[in-house]
Amino acid sequence: MSGVITVQLGGQERSLKFGTNSTAKYCEVRKCSLDDYLNDMKFENIKGSEVRDLIFCALWAFNVTNDLETDFNTFTVGDWIDDADQKDINNIFTALADSNAQKVDVKKAKESTKKK
Repeated sequence: MSGVITVQLGGQERSLKFGTNSTAKYCEVRKCSLDDYLNDMKFENIKGSEVRDLIFCALWAFNVTNDLETDFNTFTVGDWIDDADQKDINNIFTALADSNAQKVDVKKAKESTKKK
């Protein structure tokens, strides 16, 4: 199950979709492994660029899934985050947490991605 949420970003309502496609895009953008992604999802020492990229990838995933134009990049999304209402940002992270809780037992997933 994926987490879909619509919030006010960049002066208009935009939808984000957290799931397999946003995770794959995040790993592509960050040039990281799934294990690195799962580590980032612990939110220990997470960087601003990682937050921005998570939101960018969820926006991208929703748009691509729904055949919508993707007329933004990571820097545009960063500007939108700067101007966003804190409630919308909190709601985004609630949707992300809900999608991960339904899909992945993070501890088990990390263990299964370790090299044997």
